[in-house]
Amino acid sequence: EVVQAQKSVPVFDAQDLAVFWVACAKLGYAPRGELWEVLLQDMQRMLPAFTAENLANSLWAFAKLSYTPGEELQEALLVQVRQTLPTFTPQALANILWAYATMGCNPGEKLLKALLYLTWQKSAVLSAQNLADSLWACAKMGYKPRQEPLMALLKEASRKLSDLTVQNLVHISWACEKFDHHPGEELLAALLEETAEVVQAQKSVPVFDAQDLAVFWVACAKLGYAPRGELWEVLLQDMQRMLPAFTAENLANSLWAFAKLSYTPGEELQEALLVQVRQTLPTFTPQALANILWAYATMGCNPGEKLLKALLYLTWQKSAVLSAQNLADSLWACAKMGYKPRQEPLMALLKEASRKLSDLTVQNLVHISWACEKFDHHPGEELLAALLEETAEVVQAQK
Repeated sequence: EVVQAQKSVPVFDAQDLAVFWVACAKLGYAPRGELWEVLLQDMQRMLPAFTAENLANSLWAFAKLSYTPGEELQEALLVQVRQTLPTFTPQALANILWAYATMGCNPGEKLLKALLYLTWQKSAVLSAQNLADSLWACAKMGYKPRQEPLMALLKEASRKLSDLTVQNLVHISWACEKFDHHPGEELLAALLEETAEVVQAQKSVPVFDAQDLAVFWVACAKLGYAPRGELWEVLLQDMQRMLPAFTAENLANSLWAFAKLSYTPGEELQEALLVQVRQTLPTFTPQALANILWAYATMGCNPGEKLLKALLYLTWQKSAVLSAQNLADSLWACAKMGYKPRQEPLMALLKEASRKLSDLTVQNLVHISWACEKFDHHPGEELLAALLEETAEVVQAQK
């Protein structure tokens, strides 16, 4: 009421407004309607008075409240962030990186590079949480740090292992996977060992949620390092308990990771996974469909004709947006599991593959040809000639 009564004169100063945003975020209550608009206008007017801390706190609060500023305010915020950059504290750096990543607002490579350079320079005084958040945020925004700062931040994280939560450990592992950077056997083993200690200390209460556990499996698979012994068993038990919370994407990613790690779930877990796959079937994305078909085939676990038919029906319906790799993997997986699709979906998938010939690798081409042979299906002279011609071109280019 006070704010709305004095629309033409801001009643907050910069510090108070930043504190107000943070309070709202921590209480989980976003201002609505006219009040929200007036406060945002006030903020834009007084941005030149915002300190680095005010900016970081405000953006952190916006992210917590699931609010993304409009283009004009975003640009104004970026200008002020650049101007106050040298005064950012370690906490403010971590907050602003996390906020931009969470809001889905990429501030641009130049600013990310500058923010990460400062983070690197202050890494010794960053908390374990700050380090994990900073690495996760860069990965989330698709920014891969240079080798030197990345190694320094990971080294600092290894010094603070005992302060990292399971979520922090998952975020660091996931970031390394996204950066296509193996942190080294020593640090990777230490990360997993620390994860094991935290998980084992809380056996009766899962320390992962469904999303984090799926992300953890994928990170382990892509880094080529499987959890061992008691940790593996505890994580599988956690997974079985929380399966009803697994989304289609969580399921597909977890099964893909199991296949990459050459692990086949026991009968009880397999059955529980199948139940959840059936329940989430309508929500599977094209990528998730390809992943789960490939995973079942690779693990040697046939989920049954009824489910395969449903998975392939959805794959057919979404064939136009499947990548060339997805198409090849899906056809190979069906052939590998001895499931021959009906004529209509099979022809549709092959037709879509022919449209994407130039994106197919030699292995993809071999898999499609092999699948046709297993299905006892001639793809037609035109497609067969195109497959062979494309294979020849790829092979000759890589003599």
